[in-house]
Amino acid sequence: MDTSEMQELLQGYLGEMDWSGGATKDDLMRHLAGRDDALRTMVNLYVPEGTYGAPDAVMTLIPAEAWQDVQGDHWQGAETQYVEDVPTHFQDGPAGQDDGNTSRS
Repeated sequence: MDTSEMQELLQGYLGEMDWSGGATKDDLMRHLAGRDDALRTMVNLYVPEGTYGAPDAVMTLIPAEAWQDVQGDHWQGAETQYVEDVPTHFQDGPAGQDDGNTSRS
């Protein structure tokens, strides 16, 4: 199951809850009990104590690394780690075309 499927699964579970008075972390944990232990553990680790007004408020608290961890992957960081690896197209612009013969005051 990939990240988007895991997110949809959690979103579906959270959508089953009554959010009219908000939901606490304890409410979330009770609702996830017996459904998906990995998702329940992730919520326990990354969602701080408090009351939340909607599923999106919970979903935004869970970082990308948590979604990878729940799938059994290890967080490797961003795919592009070196500035040299990012295409900028600088040479295509006016500054990149400068031949060095301009005078500066």
